[in-house]
Amino acid sequence: VENESIIFLSSLHAIMRTFEWILHFIYHLRSETYTWSAGETKLGRAKQFYDKARFEVIDMVKARTGILVDSPDGVRQGGNTTTGNLTMRMLNPEGHQDLLV
Repeated sequence: VENESIIFLSSLHAIMRTFEWILHFIYHLRSETYTWSAGETKLGRAKQFYDKARFEVIDMVKARTGILVDSPDGVRQGGNTTTGNLTMRMLNPEGHQDLLV
């Protein structure tokens, strides 16, 4: 593996993690849950509001763009739909600015 490939993969991984963090931040804001944890232990009863907000955001993104984010992958390998290609499509400047409104 060449150094350029390693740098690209490392950068792409960082962009993917940032995109996931942004999604989780939006879920917390929308649910008015200000404890930073998606686990039931820390959120307690607020978890139901967090989950509701999460599904609302996922549905909104799918309705506006046709893209399914932060959901289990279709091949059941333990991953999710937030891949490098999806992240790059969502963050493309010519892409989906209407989501920010």
